[in-house]
Amino acid sequence: MSGLEAHARRYMSVFEDALDIRKILALDREVFPMVGTYHEVFSEYFEYLREKLEAAVEANEDFNDLINGFGQESDHFVVRHVMSLYASRIAKLGKDVEDLKALTESLRKDKVIKLNDSQVVFEEYISMPLVDEPARAALIPAIFEASSSDTESGSENRFVRIRKDK
Repeated sequence: MSGLEAHARRYMSVFEDALDIRKILALDREVFPMVGTYHEVFSEYFEYLREKLEAAVEANEDFNDLINGFGQESDHFVVRHVMSLYASRIAKLGKDVEDLKALTESLRKDKVIKLNDSQVVFEEYISMPLVDEPARAALIPAIFEASSSDTESGSENRFVRIRKDK
């Protein structure tokens, strides 16, 4: 049996990219009823299937046609993992959107961005292309730190001012 298993694993890796997720799930619908109660024995198979689903989600494949064709035994496994993959992507996008909103609002108000206990003040927007290391080294003296008292809280804040030498 171990020789047959090794042979099957070898060909699974050889032809892995030749099968799209729909064909793999069609086979899963046939196999899952036979192995569904032996999850610990076939844990590598389920991990492989989960990785293929994750790759399909990352490739933005459309799963609408798959949802209608799920078998009763495998539908819970597939739907649970696909939904968790999309939920994690949506959560990350939500956090990114909130961060961008906060940044945009700070720039819109008074061009001050608060980062932890520091404030970053942009005196002037400097538009420049990507620079190589010597040019970046020449730009560093144009950036300096200054201290200022915060009149609202009475605490001392650190400012980074970006100025352009003439």
